[in-house]
Amino acid sequence: MKPLATLLLLLATIPALASKVPDSAWQDGTLREMTTDSHTRLFGASNDGHGVIGTAAYVVTHYIIDGPNGYSYEVNRLIRGRQKQLLVTVHGPIKFALVGHDFYIRDDEGKTQKLIFVERVLRTTQP
Repeated sequence: MKPLATLLLLLATIPALASKVPDSAWQDGTLREMTTDSHTRLFGASNDGHGVIGTAAYVVTHYIIDGPNGYSYEVNRLIRGRQKQLLVTVHGPIKFALVGHDFYIRDDEGKTQKLIFVERVLRTTQP
């Protein structure tokens, strides 16, 4: 695929991402925790006795979000290449939506970001 066609396809999918989330799905929560792990991946290819080996670095950011309904949500985001961390505030308010198995947040700039849903945990209260 040509670079221009790829760019146009990517730009066309951005509004579709935001339109997947109905207004009624958005909830108010608190970003309780945010941690990161750095990883590297080894990859390679060989052909006719000649090969190439390389590594790729990526970061996984883990988020814990407390919702108003007694649940906490663990979600992740993979950061590759030149991608940057999301602009969010730990211990601050955050808008989120769980639509099926898709989890979305609105960052501090109001942009919708899709994250990887890991689990939902019922919070227990301490006596």
